[in-house]
Amino acid sequence: MEGGQPGLQKTEHSSAGKTAQPPAEAILDHEEKTIAGNAGPLTLAQHCPQRTKPLFPSVALRDGIDTGRVLLRLHLAVDGSVHRVEVLEASPRGYFEAASEAATLKWRCLPPAQTGQDSVRAPIHFEVH
Repeated sequence: MEGGQPGLQKTEHSSAGKTAQPPAEAILDHEEKTIAGNAGPLTLAQHCPQRTKPLFPSVALRDGIDTGRVLLRLHLAVDGSVHRVEVLEASPRGYFEAASEAATLKWRCLPPAQTGQDSVRAPIHFEVH
């Protein structure tokens, strides 16, 4: 895969009929420590190896918002799929939560029996380049 993060797709958006917007993307924090294991804490990338990046909301671009951050708690099913998403923080509120939730519901994480944890924190940053 060229340039970006392994296993993730870079998504770019522009508004039709308006001046072209710069590329916008969600940035997943791979270094966030999620749990402590025998070999030390796992990063988010290790805990949830199959991730889909959220799409940058067009309404944020329309409203001139070029950055945002959402902190989620992902509740995991026994197979490691995400069965519930809890928004812990969002800034600015009302723009990035839905896109973050929709993407993370598609993630696959390590099963709780393997990690000893049935939830994981997932910070997601959005920015226009």
